[in-house]
Amino acid sequence: MSSIPVVTPEDLPAMRVGARVRPRRWIRSVAFAALCAYGVERWSRLMEHPPLWRLYGLAAIAVALALLVPFVRRLARGRGPLWSRLAGGVLAAALILAAFPVAGLRAQWVLHARIAVSIRAIGHGLDTMGNVLVPYLGHAYPVRLMFTLGAAVLLLDAAAALAFVGDADAEPGDGRRAAAALPLVALAVVPSTLVPVGSAALQGLILFGLLALFVWGERVVVGRRGAAVGLACAAGLVGVIALPALSSSRPWVDYQAWGAVSVGAGPESFDWNQTYGPLTWPQHGQVMFTVRAHTGDYWKAEDLTWFTGTAWVAGPAAVPQAQSGLLADSNVVVTGHSVKRHKPQELPPPSPAAARRYTQTVQVTIGSMSTTDVIAGSGVTLRPQIAGGVTEGDAPGTWTAYHPLTRGDSYSATTYSPTPSGQQLQGASEQPYPWAALGPDLVLTIPARRGVVTELPFPGFHQPLGPLRDRVIDGSAYAQAVALAQRLANQSATPYAFVQAVQRYLDDGRYLYDQRPQTSRYPLLDFLFHSRVGYCQQFSGAMAMLLRMGGVPARVAAGFTPGSFKAKSHTWTVDDTDAHAWVEVWFPTYGWVRFDPTPSTAPALRNSALSDEPRPGAINRAFGGGHSTQPNIHRRTATTTDTHAARAVGAPASGSDGGGSGGGGWAWVAGGVALALLLAGGLWMRAHRTPVDRLGELERALARTGRPLPGGATLASLELRFHGSPDAVAYVRALRLQRYGHPAGPPTSTGRRAVRAELASGLGLAGRLRALWALPPRP
Repeated sequence: MSSIPVVTPEDLPAMRVGARVRPRRWIRSVAFAALCAYGVERWSRLMEHPPLWRLYGLAAIAVALALLVPFVRRLARGRGPLWSRLAGGVLAAALILAAFPVAGLRAQWVLHARIAVSIRAIGHGLDTMGNVLVPYLGHAYPVRLMFTLGAAVLLLDAAAALAFVGDADAEPGDGRRAAAALPLVALAVVPSTLVPVGSAALQGLILFGLLALFVWGERVVVGRRGAAVGLACAAGLVGVIALPALSSSRPWVDYQAWGAVSVGAGPESFDWNQTYGPLTWPQHGQVMFTVRAHTGDYWKAEDLTWFTGTAWVAGPAAVPQAQSGLLADSNVVVTGHSVKRHKPQELPPPSPAAARRYTQTVQVTIGSMSTTDVIAGSGVTLRPQIAGGVTEGDAPGTWTAYHPLTRGDSYSATTYSPTPSGQQLQGASEQPYPWAALGPDLVLTIPARRGVVTELPFPGFHQPLGPLRDRVIDGSAYAQAVALAQRLANQSATPYAFVQAVQRYLDDGRYLYDQRPQTSRYPLLDFLFHSRVGYCQQFSGAMAMLLRMGGVPARVAAGFTPGSFKAKSHTWTVDDTDAHAWVEVWFPTYGWVRFDPTPSTAPALRNSALSDEPRPGAINRAFGGGHSTQPNIHRRTATTTDTHAARAVGAPASGSDGGGSGGGGWAWVAGGVALALLLAGGLWMRAHRTPVDRLGELERALARTGRPLPGGATLASLELRFHGSPDAVAYVRALRLQRYGHPAGPPTSTGRRAVRAELASGLGLAGRLRALWALPPRP
């Protein structure tokens, strides 16, 4: 007769503890499934049109792998450990094979084991990924396959870490849980580093909560749930508070500051003539040059002044056949098969006031680049002093070195780069234009349908085309483009209004940025009326062409956007991803003024800096970029990504009320001490971070207090918003003047407090706390 175990009173506490810490696998399973679903939801942001059913199907396969393989191994355990492992392996192999067709690989390739064909398809996809921008807008099968297979690899890695624990009944340890969690964290976090994310704090809280549930949820002692929830909420609150400091775009360790120029793999070179095929410029992140200057600029290499009939190039191009005796004006005469060009009149120089305001001297040091172009600001007004000598380029203001400039070469240049406000340009465009001198900047080479190429000088703004031009245009493939330009010009009262109309036309959401557009016979016509997909060459080329067709002198400029800024040395570091093309338009009083129609999602614009802050691109997004009443770069704007980040402020608070009883006072004390230390450390890091991105900080503060700026707003309009507080107006005015290099004093602590008070106005105690979080005190 078997003996019945006797339970003594001393054994009861141990039994209770054992019951309370018994693993609850369902919590782990639910948390793993939620992590997979959240990860694929974030991963889908890498594509504009994601195959959601494929991604969630892969998540379901991963959950099945993590749960069913241990279950099958336990069922087969009675037949021995070998059978147990074999059953689990067969089921895992079947699920992994099923993942391939779900991810998008042809099902027949998987069923018929066409391994070589599958490998070629995957290899082709990998080859194309180097030139793909995200979010991906296209529908190319190899590219979309790579996105879904990337998610499959991460999901199956995480599932395998849970599925193949040594013993089928063994519980995964901390290392095993971490191995399963890391791929899912990458699945959720990697897209946020490539695609702007809204409500970053809220997304971080969601990921943190799911990770805590997955790693610790099933092991929380029943009587200590209140303390666990409280500590988790405190940690989440600390993360939200520290977010403004951690979200700075300035690196904690700037390796590029260790030397004047970073060492790269080798010199790179650029062909600036536009081709409109897939972008072939190098994009390796190598530093091309550094510029020491008082204010940032677009660093121009060449002006592309000649439209060949299909593309913009530097300098006049040979015209194969010109229609005899068809057209003539003061600068161009077409006779026989040659083009005779009279020497044009000189353009009037900028006004003395504009020259004084927009002229500076820059010091350029070449890095991993080889070029004969003298790269500087928009126009080099004095001959640069370069060893070996220089000669004037095809367009005034550009220069070419006799010998290539390579790593370590340095030179100084005096540049004139006007950035007048929209109001100033509107007034300038109402003045008389020297149309006779501007004739060459209104010429386009127009290919007719019969194969005849005509160099056509368009008349000045609001002047009739004339019957001869009408005959040429009506027989040309460019008739639709001329009609569009004339329609926009007729709807505009001034040349500047026409420039704005063309920018708005290219910025209405129909045109998408992509570095791999399809080639065509007439690329700019295909871009304008058919594909509507391109990169900076298409956007700038189309805008310059439409402006000339509408009678406004324009040209394409090529070079680099400002790059990243180091405030201590007043130096801009420019790498190959900053290579860019934009448009220059001539105005009385100012001369050539730049406009940038390319979407701000372009790499060259995402990485650019035009102020005294580390990454002031954010202020261009918030304050309208394009046609403001302040000096600007007249470019397209992007949507602020932090608009709804303030919602995350209250997220931890709701969870902190859910704690149960029996939490234990020591846990709350420890959590409070940790919270205070981390909060103090975060505030200290924010207060002592230099230089401070005050413009981007102000933009985020406005959004996080529920007062986001509308599109097109400017710093001047923000001053009007704060008109009831002179100190707040002075703070914003100091930021505005500092942004454009004005020798004014820095913003004061008094003004900062006044802005904080304006942000909190009318919001009660919660509003004051939110304003303090959004715009904390600084020394």
